[in-house]
Amino acid sequence: MKQTYQITQSIKPIYIDKELLREIENYCFNQLPGYLEIEPQALRECYSISLLGSTGEQRIDGIDNYELSTLPEDIKKIIIRLYYQNNETDSLLSIQYSFGEERFSSNLTTEIFTENANEKALVINENILRILHQNKTLNYLFHPSQILLTLLIAICALIPCIAGYQWFNNKEAAKVILLIGIPAAGYYWIAQQLKPFCSFDTNRQKTNDKISYYFLLGTLGFIIISTIFTILKK
Repeated sequence: MKQTYQITQSIKPIYIDKELLREIENYCFNQLPGYLEIEPQALRECYSISLLGSTGEQRIDGIDNYELSTLPEDIKKIIIRLYYQNNETDSLLSIQYSFGEERFSSNLTTEIFTENANEKALVINENILRILHQNKTLNYLFHPSQILLTLLIAICALIPCIAGYQWFNNKEAAKVILLIGIPAAGYYWIAQQLKPFCSFDTNRQKTNDKISYYFLLGTLGFIIISTIFTILKK
């Protein structure tokens, strides 16, 4: 018995380049047709990639139709769409994969109308997640869930309070708290701006990665040297 099933799954932070997009296409065009018993050409005709940036949207039929070696410098989001409907066989496949700079704008959605729809939708999403997994990053550290973000904000708000309390009891301890807390919070905020949830293969992102790396080294160096100096001074 045929049924409709839709599943939306969140993804982990990934680095997106042309090669990753090509692997997703390879799955959609070479493996998916056999699994769902659909003609490959029929899926190719229903497939598109939208590159969304500050200047607008560029839609292409496949990543090989994008001639530049890197993605657009102003890119903010990529959406992969595949919508196939066959009235003769009474079947439907709708795919939308979104990859954005924010956590909430990055997910996989698959809707299918066929026999064993729930099983097939899960298999499709799991295969795509397996492809994405090879390009995973650590950017989730800078884009926590809403609960963790609230906790981090609360901790940052407590730093000056704790330091202020310690100032009247132990000034050296208060200085250490401030020397560690303020630079760490500053780096975390800057890293959020430089390291989006999903990062893209652009020259701008490569520059941002270098800035973030050197800023991290500078922050750690400042914290270590300042802390040692404060302890020795005591």
